[in-house]
Amino acid sequence: FDHDDTNVKDDADHFPLGSKNQAQNALARASQYKTKPSWYEGTLDSLVKAVQRAVKKKYPSIDTTKASATPGRG
Repeated sequence: FDHDDTNVKDDADHFPLGSKNQAQNALARASQYKTKPSWYEGTLDSLVKAVQRAVKKKYPSIDTTKASATPGRG
């Protein structure tokens, strides 16, 4: 999420996808949240699914599994 995304409540970028490694890390980190982060306007489920969609769009070769779409698994 870029800092100017409508769901970001602070002035920071979150879950950069500049490389495949970063994208895989974003999937893992997003699904580790047990509650939605204070900087995000929306549900935890919508956050995780948005990260998953963004990763799949930018890097179609990265498998997004059911586990990566399940909040609080980490």
